[in-house]
Amino acid sequence: MNSIREIKHAAWSRVTQSFGAAFLLALIPVILEFGSSASTARDQLRNANTVTSTSGSIGKSVAFDAGTIITIIVAVLISLIIVFAILALFIALIEMFAESSTVGFLTWSEEDEKPVKPFIGGLTLINGTVYKIAYIRAIYSMLWALLFFIPGIIKSFSYSQAILIYRDDVKNNRDIRTARQYLKASAEMMNGYKGRRFLLSLSLIGWSILTALTGGILAIFTTPYFLAVNASFYQNLRGLRDAQHVNDTSTVL
Repeated sequence: MNSIREIKHAAWSRVTQSFGAAFLLALIPVILEFGSSASTARDQLRNANTVTSTSGSIGKSVAFDAGTIITIIVAVLISLIIVFAILALFIALIEMFAESSTVGFLTWSEEDEKPVKPFIGGLTLINGTVYKIAYIRAIYSMLWALLFFIPGIIKSFSYSQAILIYRDDVKNNRDIRTARQYLKASAEMMNGYKGRRFLLSLSLIGWSILTALTGGILAIFTTPYFLAVNASFYQNLRGLRDAQHVNDTSTVL
């Protein structure tokens, strides 16, 4: 596999080669990222303004009987499950658009030709199957994160290539597998490369901090760049997998 620097350089070259096309490919994810950053900043400001007004009421105590406590616990659990499911729905929606834009960058790299209609090119993988994969992936990742934070991160990397594998199946007219099978295929593909993917993400954290500090404005550039990096990583990983498959076949023959 290429080095992290080479993977990032390939993505950087793609985005800077034609920033207009890269921006349009990632337009929906850019809007979602900007909205998320602006909302976070607004919530933080609101919370800072309400701390003093709520601090005085924290000390009040209320006596509960056993039945009331059980009712409260059940209600809290049900509420958490509902929030959990709704959060997964939103995460899956965001990831579906992000992955579709990533596919646009992947196609751009494969064909080595700027897309004629980049905005449309960023929406080519918007369908029910992709959303289902993204939703189940979000559920699995959050469940692992509930156990421990680090296993949640590891599993998110394990499942990260599932939708791109699905895209290759569609492109090559192969049989379409179930969402869980794509997650399993991604985990197998990422075996031995999760550490590399983590280091790649870690190397981009400076850009993420700058994006947050600008209230999401820098997402105009960083979002297309990050998606191009994802495409470059998958293209490298797929090449390694295909080469390994050829070697295994040759050994058997």
